[in-house]
Amino acid sequence: MTIIVLCCLAIIFLLGVAGGFIAVQIENNEGIGAQSAAILAGLGLLSAGTIGVLARMLNTNTDAEPPTAKERLNRNMLIGCGLLGGLMGAALQAFGGPDAIFSNDSLSPVFAVALVLVTGGLLPVVSWYWHRHATDEQEAEAYKLGALGGIYVYMIGAPSWWFLWRGGLAPKPDGIAIYFITVFTVGLVWLWRKYR
Repeated sequence: MTIIVLCCLAIIFLLGVAGGFIAVQIENNEGIGAQSAAILAGLGLLSAGTIGVLARMLNTNTDAEPPTAKERLNRNMLIGCGLLGGLMGAALQAFGGPDAIFSNDSLSPVFAVALVLVTGGLLPVVSWYWHRHATDEQEAEAYKLGALGGIYVYMIGAPSWWFLWRGGLAPKPDGIAIYFITVFTVGLVWLWRKYR
């Protein structure tokens, strides 16, 4: 369990370093030269290696049996959704600037509609398929507990932030920050419940 969490954190860290590096290159109007390409390739190799370790750990079964078809489908769908989210984040940075993921700045209408089609059209279909075909009882229970934790964080955290802002004790509530806090809560509780 510890190695899985560390791998996830390492992947997030490496992708953040790569995103920051690219943002600095763009901000300074520097192209991607040989040195920059080598740095990005190294970060890519480290990320790929960490993803490989993570995949191996997720593939490890305690009773040494190979994963079932449902377990493989579950793993592959989670990895695919993670990659899709990473691509969406990279596209936001590429088209909206280095801070676009956490920014409230405007996007081009075409790009905004494309992102909505993915999150509002594709994501519900993938989620439905995942729940119907790729989860077992343990996975469903872990997900339900994670969702419950996330909704509690949202129901308590969002109005608390709003009250503190109205009292002049906190910055204005940020919808995307609240979203990420809720989603990370769901993910952390899910990881804890599934792999403890």
